Amino acid sequence: MMEGRYQAALEAYSKIAQPSAAVWNIMGVASQLLFDPKNAVRCYKQALKLEPNEYGALNNLATLEAAEQNFSGADRLYRRALKVQPGSARIYKNLGTNLLMQHRYSESSEAYAKALALDPHIFDSPSGPTIEARVSTKDRGEESYLWARNCARAGLNDCAVAQLRRAFDEGSATSKQVANEKDFEAVRQTHDYERLVAEEQ
Repeated sequence: MMEGRYQAALEAYSKIAQPSAAVWNIMGVASQLLFDPKNAVRCYKQALKLEPNEYGALNNLATLEAAEQNFSGADRLYRRALKVQPGSARIYKNLGTNLLMQHRYSESSEAYAKALALDPHIFDSPSGPTIEARVSTKDRGEESYLWARNCARAGLNDCAVAQLRRAFDEGSATSKQVANEKDFEAVRQTHDYERLVAEEQ
């Protein structure tokens, strides 16, 4: 059903005689969500030709670069997008995932912390094109644990427990490990965390 909506949107916008940068970006998103990365790249580049500071196109093009494991290219695009839109939690989150895929965990955690400070719900669900589908199982577990740590540091215990549940399921963390982490001190006192530990045993 969603695929049909993306296709309809792409067809409708394609009929515009002189698309703006924003329209090219929307067509790129539709193409990307229809699993047509080649056309998505073409659309994003057209957007940037019209408006070099179209931060949506910069961010979305970066997700495609990262998916192709061109991490340095993606990094440059994300940082360029952040210069234009420094208040974007989504771009910081995507940058964090790009750094995580390079096993640059400390830098990744910093980017995730900035994303969370801008939007406390940024880790709840994906929005727009992401690179998370290309993240390995091991890295996905590390990602969940980093998200949990940042949620805990921000005092968002519900978020921390939800991400710890994912990290436990993915085998990247255990209650024994969490018991030794100062960042999770308040989280360990919650009933939700107690239930999570009980489920793990």
